[in-house]
Amino acid sequence: MAFWNSLEFKNDFLDLIDKVKGLDLVLEIANQSGVRYALFGGAYVSLATRSRPVTDIDFLTNAYAIRELRQRFPESVLKGSQPGFATQFLCPLGTNLIEFTADIEVYNGKHKYSFFLTDLVWKYTQRVIISVYQLYFVNPLEVILLKAILQRGKDQGKHDLEDIKSLLKFTYINNNYLRQRLIEINADERVINCLAQFGIRVPVEEQTEKEISEATNAE
Repeated sequence: MAFWNSLEFKNDFLDLIDKVKGLDLVLEIANQSGVRYALFGGAYVSLATRSRPVTDIDFLTNAYAIRELRQRFPESVLKGSQPGFATQFLCPLGTNLIEFTADIEVYNGKHKYSFFLTDLVWKYTQRVIISVYQLYFVNPLEVILLKAILQRGKDQGKHDLEDIKSLLKFTYINNNYLRQRLIEINADERVINCLAQFGIRVPVEEQTEKEISEATNAE
């Protein structure tokens, strides 16, 4: 069962709505605007695994949504890139507690990775309705891929590898989806090796039904 269908998750989410001032308003306006957005990052892991408290709330979105939401939140703050990150951060309420992040590019000094809310990512995004609230969640694989890119440890106040292990307890790996996303994020050997540590192997490209039929007829 997906974690967002559990009673524990629903209760934790409603508690979060009570604790984080303005989150209900942010969700309402984001949904009314019709932009694409989905929860990811640390808050996603916290709600999914219940392994630690939520410290901030991150939504993955795109550049169009950033422009649209900025107009709808007059007190919003737009932040630029950070060291190692080329991206856009929009804080709709003016604080870092809630952020919308678009078009993430990570550069570790040797390789550049792209982590965008592509059409493929959106296709596998899940709409969740809890009481009167609606929001979207990325596929768990997306959080795993991002953390395989970042690989930050406790020295940076992060738990990326531990989070991958926790998320895999309830994540079904769609090999076709994984293969396509590895291409989209520009995965290198470093990311592939990280995934392999957790038993996630790069899938061999599967033949389509048309290709199989053509090969059979050729024989």
